[in-house]
Amino acid sequence: MAARLWRRGRSAVQIGGLMAAHCALTLAKRVVPLPRLAQLAWCPPRGGARDSRAEARVVGLVLKASRWSGGTRHNCLPRSLLIYRSLSRAGANPRLVVGLRRDENRVRGHAWVVVDHRVHAETGDEAGGYTPVIAFGEGGRPAPAEPLAG
Repeated sequence: MAARLWRRGRSAVQIGGLMAAHCALTLAKRVVPLPRLAQLAWCPPRGGARDSRAEARVVGLVLKASRWSGGTRHNCLPRSLLIYRSLSRAGANPRLVVGLRRDENRVRGHAWVVVDHRVHAETGDEAGGYTPVIAFGEGGRPAPAEPLAG
C-alpha cells in the first residue's frame, strides 16, 4: 500500500513538472526557433537497457500533463517536444518530426514523435496526410524527415 501511494505521489509530482514545462514550451515556441527548441529538449540517455513499459508510462504522463495544462490538438509542438525529451532520456532515440499539409485554402502544420519508425503517442491518422518537412534526432540535430510508415 505504501509503495502504491509513493508511486502515485511521484507521478503527481512528475505531472506537475510536465505541466509547467508544457506551459513554458507553449510560450517559448513563439519566440525560440524550432532547431533551438529541439536542442534544448534533447536529454542524453540515462543509461541501462530500454524499457518499453517505462517509455509508455512516461508518454502517458506527458499526455495527461498536456491535457491538464490546457493542451489542445493545436498544441502538438509542446507536447511532442516533451515526449521527445522524455524518450531521449529513456534511451529510445526518438525523432521529432514536423510536417505540413494543405487544407482547403490554408497550410496546416503538425508535430509528432517517431520511435523505431512508428508514430508515438498518437494514431497514425493524426499524423497522416502531413508531409514531413523537418526532423530532429539525437542531440536535437537535424535528421532525415522520412515518410510515415502505414
